[in-house]
Amino acid sequence: MTAISKRYATFSITSRCLCFGELHNIWSGSSVPIQEFPSARSHRSGTVKVHHLEFNIPAQNGTWQAFELVDIETEMVSGWFLSHSDVDPVREIARILSVSGSPYEPDCGSTMNDEKTSSAGVLVINRYDWGYYDARCWGEINGQPDFSNPDHESVDIEPSESVGVVDYAQAKSQVATWRVQSQDRRRGCEAGVWMRMPMAEYKFGRFGLNDDRAAHSFLLFSGGTDFTRTSFAGHSDPLRRPETDQERFERQLREGFDFSGLQSLYMHSVSPDNIVSLRSPPPPESACLGPYPPALHILRVQELEALRLHLFVPHVPLEVATSHGLPVETSLTPNGNLAVFVEPWKDRVADLINELILSYLERVILPALSFRTPTQIAEALFGKPTVGELLNIYCHYCLTQSNVEPIPNYDADYVHSQTKYFLESRAAGQPVSIDQESLSGISRLIAYLTSEILEISSNAAGSSQRYGIVPADIRTSVCSDSELYDILQYSSVLWKGRG
Repeated sequence: MTAISKRYATFSITSRCLCFGELHNIWSGSSVPIQEFPSARSHRSGTVKVHHLEFNIPAQNGTWQAFELVDIETEMVSGWFLSHSDVDPVREIARILSVSGSPYEPDCGSTMNDEKTSSAGVLVINRYDWGYYDARCWGEINGQPDFSNPDHESVDIEPSESVGVVDYAQAKSQVATWRVQSQDRRRGCEAGVWMRMPMAEYKFGRFGLNDDRAAHSFLLFSGGTDFTRTSFAGHSDPLRRPETDQERFERQLREGFDFSGLQSLYMHSVSPDNIVSLRSPPPPESACLGPYPPALHILRVQELEALRLHLFVPHVPLEVATSHGLPVETSLTPNGNLAVFVEPWKDRVADLINELILSYLERVILPALSFRTPTQIAEALFGKPTVGELLNIYCHYCLTQSNVEPIPNYDADYVHSQTKYFLESRAAGQPVSIDQESLSGISRLIAYLTSEILEISSNAAGSSQRYGIVPADIRTSVCSDSELYDILQYSSVLWKGRG
């Protein structure tokens, strides 16, 4: 066990339960039966998500220790840590932070109670879950109207910088003692401790639970706590090692961090507080296509790598480019600055891109093959190239232009062969005749759409301070781009993964 030399206080838990929060929270917790292991799930309260807590929690009996956490540079108290005497404080803080840390820091884990926090034995308490945001017993303790009464008058309340933890059996008597003292005079006592963080407007708590689902530790911090600059009082080693963006990404890759983006995509597509800005709800599952057998995939990693290094953009005639304010581009745009493909996500990136492209081919291109020439197909799908959305203009010229320069290291013959085989395999017994000119145009269209996906996914990776493209970047960027979303949303793998 790691020895921490400077303890702030010790106290004892004898009732197998403790109460926590501001004074009225503690009083509320002491007024209800001892709770089983909390399975607090979030619910919406106004514009924010909160957990409903009863402010008591089963706890391990015995001696507990209280430690101040301080900013290494300023030595100001920026957090607190409480733990049973059997618990290693340093290891326990590291464990809690790996499950649910500060929402203001990168790689913070779960910010709400969920299956991951429950299985890991961590109870999450956020800024809106306690304090004056939960007004049960406020009037009883502070002499103000009870905010649970809808007829109360509006009262301005200053946010508290402090919370307490106290044995359930002693909670009411200790609240009576603390309530007549100013916050800066409240200290530890035989049955608990009062914890103050100067200038901490937003307070967060994390209970650590033992194998019996009883609390054996508690971490308190604020919105201003930076764990890479925070240590136990009297120590200089930070609780989290500072990392560069590259180091963080490489550690996440080693530790098996979930970069699929599926959970985030689901949450944002069904929640009113969208981060991923979907232009319309997800399509019904019955309208989605795939997953397809990997043998039908058109693009291998080598073709994706070739497009990553040389983005394909079709020529747009000068007069059309001028009328739409488009740059006059060559068919190949060398770009060595796009994010790279990384293990172990490289194959899954290729799988997702292929699934997007194949669902587009089956849903959009295959029905248009009744038109015999590239121009007829282009006009049926995209209209005249002088009007319409930019994506349609570029797609039109992908189909109708020829004599484009080859893409270095891009096996066009392989792409042609796979494209033809896929379209014929999905024709449902109907004969499909694809002339070579149309097939070449469709292959260019595939190269262009893939280039678009890679470019915006690379931008998404950069925004997340990652040097590598992962499936989460593709899902985020496709669902945030209105034109691409309209044509690529019908892939079942986009929404559910391969399963």
